Amino acid sequence: MVSTKVVVGAATASKLQASSSSMAPNPGKATILALGHGFPQQLVMQDYVVDGFMRNTNCDDPELKEKLTRLCKTTTVKTRYVVMSEEILKSYPSWRMRGSRQ
Repeated sequence: MVSTKVVVGAATASKLQASSSSMAPNPGKATILALGHGFPQQLVMQDYVVDGFMRNTNCDDPELKEKLTRLCKTTTVKTRYVVMSEEILKSYPSWRMRGSRQ
């Protein structure tokens, strides 16, 4: 749970307390109902991202591989969450080809 402190004047604080105690909707006002986060199920170690990308997209461009490798080595990220899985790519083989549309 993240805690947040807000410093306001006494008049504003009493107004906020009065309005927050009632759950009546305010027309034209936005209300935050919840905060959260979500991650895809596929977790890939940073060391395998480039090789997996090149394999999954049937790409053999050495210049692109070099750029992606350099990019992955210069970041402090150790893991990546990915949406695309091997099962999805096997179901839709045309997605592996560059510029293909379904």
